[in-house]
Order: sequence, then C-alpha cells, then structure tokens
Amino acid sequence: MLANEGHSDWITTVVLLSRAAGAIVHERAGISMTQYRILLRLIMSEGSRTVSSLAQDLDLATSTVTLNINDLESRKAVRRRYSKSDRRVVHVELGEKGRHLVELADPSIHALAHEFWSVYTADELELTFKDSANTAIAHRLAYQKGGELSVENAYVDASLVMMNALSRHMRRANISLNEYRILYLLSTSPSGMRPSDVCNTLLLRSNEVAVAAEKLERHGRVTRVRSSADRRVNLLVITEDGLGKLERMTPGIVDTFRTDICDLEDGAFERYDSISRKVLALNRGKHLMG
Repeated sequence: MLANEGHSDWITTVVLLSRAAGAIVHERAGISMTQYRILLRLIMSEGSRTVSSLAQDLDLATSTVTLNINDLESRKAVRRRYSKSDRRVVHVELGEKGRHLVELADPSIHALAHEFWSVYTADELELTFKDSANTAIAHRLAYQKGGELSVENAYVDASLVMMNALSRHMRRANISLNEYRILYLLSTSPSGMRPSDVCNTLLLRSNEVAVAAEKLERHGRVTRVRSSADRRVNLLVITEDGLGKLERMTPGIVDTFRTDICDLEDGAFERYDSISRKVLALNRGKHLMG
C-alpha cells in the first residue's frame, strides 16, 4: 500500500488554490503571482532586498526573479539600485506603483481565502491559521495589514510554498506534478478510469490530462484498454512500472507536507486530508459546470 493514501486530495486543493490566486492577481492587477509575491516581500522589508535574497525566499532561480523584476520595473512598481562596493549586487526597492498593485489584488485574495474557509469548522480554522502563519514567518513573509499578520495572505503563500516543494520533488524524479497526480489516482482504481473522470476528480482540463497521459504511456507507466462496458471508450490503466514509480516517490511527497512546509502537530496531516475533501466537494460542481 502506498504511503498515507489520500494525500492526493491535499495536493489537488493546493493546486486549486494556487491557480485561483494566480488568476485573481492577474485579473485584478495585471501581474503574475510571482510578481505579487515579490512586491509583498518588498513592502514588508521596509527597505531594499537583493535579487538573490528574493530568489531564496521564493525558492526560484535568480534568473526567474530577474525577469519578473524587469517587468515590474517597466511598470514603475520597483526600482533597482546597484551596490557601490560591487556593481554585480543589485538591490531592489519598492517603486511608486508597487503598493498600489498589491492593493488592487488584496481584496480578491482575501475573498478567495474566505471562500475556501467556508467549509472549515472552527477547530480546523484555528489549525490552518496557526500553520499558515508559521509557514509565512519561516519563509520571511509576515505580511501585515493594520498591524497584524494577514492570515489570508499567509494561507495563499503557504499553498505556493507547497507547490514549490512539490515541484522540486517532481523535477528530481523527472515527472510532472500532473503525471504524479494521475498515477496516484489510477493506483486507487486498478481497473482503469475514463480520461473525463480523471479530469473531474483532479479538477484538470482535458488537454492537461491528454498531455500527461501521453507522456505516461510513452514511459510505460500507463496503458490504454477498451472498456468492457462500452467498447468505444478507452480507459487509462496504471502499469507495474507506474506503481513502482509511485512507491519510490510517494514517501518523499508525504515528507514534504510533514516537514518542508512547517512542523505539523500530531494528527494534522490526516485533518488536512479531511479538510481537502470538503474543499474539493465545494469546487467540483463549479468545475463540472465549466
């Protein structure tokens, strides 16, 4: 049996929140989620930050942060200042429009967090607030509104920390996050699943499933078989190679949630798994309606 069966729901919730937050920031402020997170860190630093320190906080390559800063500078949201002692060291400061861009996105980010929280019990909210705040502080983002840490921003930022940690594992294993999620789901249905059911369960678009399934099939981790109930339908079925890949990867993925994000108290992993199922039930109907 694979380690801690069910963590796939938690991953799906993290992906769902991260995507929704990114879409909101782009719609409201016209910037990417990475650019939004850069601006938040500049606001909280009350001074300048080096490109390398921002890259470290965001767990991104320096080149990626530099490209995003280039765009923010063109929008007058940040400005560069070169070190007098070493011109190779670039300091980044908040520009005249930087805070305004954050203020455009913040209300919708907060509304999104509260939408997810609508299915939480009071105890679940208390647990989430604590772990989100600890994660934000650990990653040097204690973003404050009105003198208090914004737990809404911390909640969204924690999901992005998770996404980055998961992506690191996937890169090391030479597999995409969608491929891993599909493999894990198929491992719970040995007789196979329709691609459309995979889409609806994982809240993925049909083209995302098609691309990931094609790569999994090419590597011998998934095969396609005709449905005995309807010969017109192809089912995706996990192979022995696919199960072997999962068995090697899953313990590390579970450890990511247990240790890389923040120190979870005993029983928290299982509680978040239960919370995730409620969040997904809330959002699955919206996904089916397009």
